[in-house]
Amino acid sequence: RARRRLNAAAPRWRRPAVVVTNLEVFVGIQTARLMRRHGVPVVALSDRPRDPLSRTRSVDAVFDAGPDGRDTARVLGEIAHLFPARPVLMPCSDVAVAAVSAARAGLDYHLVLPEHDVIELLTNKPRFLDHAQANGIPVSPFRVLHSRSDAEDAAARLRYPVVMKPYRGTRAWE
Repeated sequence: RARRRLNAAAPRWRRPAVVVTNLEVFVGIQTARLMRRHGVPVVALSDRPRDPLSRTRSVDAVFDAGPDGRDTARVLGEIAHLFPARPVLMPCSDVAVAAVSAARAGLDYHLVLPEHDVIELLTNKPRFLDHAQANGIPVSPFRVLHSRSDAEDAAARLRYPVVMKPYRGTRAWE
């Protein structure tokens, strides 16, 4: 269905399209709306294509990226040839950025990202903490919890309020 919508819309486009990932989250829907407001054709990927945010008039077609974006790179590879001009790719989550970065050599999109090792460093919270501490980069008090004793130590040392979040965001976390 999304493929039919894209095929029907593409001949009318006067500009290259933008492909937005994670339409089901605030960053994705807002990016799609901003692009559309500026007259840019928008196609989206969504981890939850039936989600209310994924049902918007701001996009011409919505493709299913699979649970937690598992199929993002595969879907992007499959649809790239459907665009009349090479589209711009805007990944809108850490998971999508990591997937797109790892698969970038096989993707035919305009994409601006630093090298993959930089992406891995920036999206891996424990690794970034080690990097920041080793290089004197100031960061908020931060603890990586591997066990109950780690949690008890953090509870005793950190000042509240605190934010607790997983290594990488998932649908369950949202």
